[in-house]
Amino acid sequence: MINFALGAICCGTILIIFYFALFSKRKIINYKKKEQLERLISQNDFEYLLIDIRSKDEFTKSHIPSAVNIPFNELMTSLPVENMFLTIIVYGGSKRISCRAADFLSESGYFNVTSFGSLSRWKGNMIRNEYLGETYFENTRKGRENFPV
Repeated sequence: MINFALGAICCGTILIIFYFALFSKRKIINYKKKEQLERLISQNDFEYLLIDIRSKDEFTKSHIPSAVNIPFNELMTSLPVENMFLTIIVYGGSKRISCRAADFLSESGYFNVTSFGSLSRWKGNMIRNEYLGETYFENTRKGRENFPV
C-alpha cells in the first residue's frame, strides 16, 4: 500500500512538471509580421538589433528606421554582437537572402533571430537619403509612396 502511494505521488509530480514544461512557455513574438516589427520599432524600452544586409549604397538610399547596415558578405565573416540572446531581425533585398542570413546567425549561436524578408514588404516610415550635389541628406517621409527601392 505504501509503494502504491509513493508511486502515485511520483506520477502526479511528473505529470505536474510535464504540464508546466509544455504550457508555461513564453509566447514568442513573430517579427515576420509587419505590424509586430512596426510595434517593436516604435517602443524605446526593448533592446533589439535590426540588420539591413543590402549593400552600403542601397542602405544609404533608404532603410527602415533604427536599422544598421551589415552587408551580407560582412555578416558572413564577423558576428554583429556578443549578446547571443539579443533579438535580431534581418531584412534585405529578397526573402531568400535574408533567410540565409538569419539561418547563418542562428547556426552561429544566436537564439532569437528572425528573417523579416524583403524590404519591399515594409510599408511604414523609412529613412531616405537623397543625393544632392556631392552629398546625401536625410529625408524621412511616411510610407513608400513614389520612391523606388
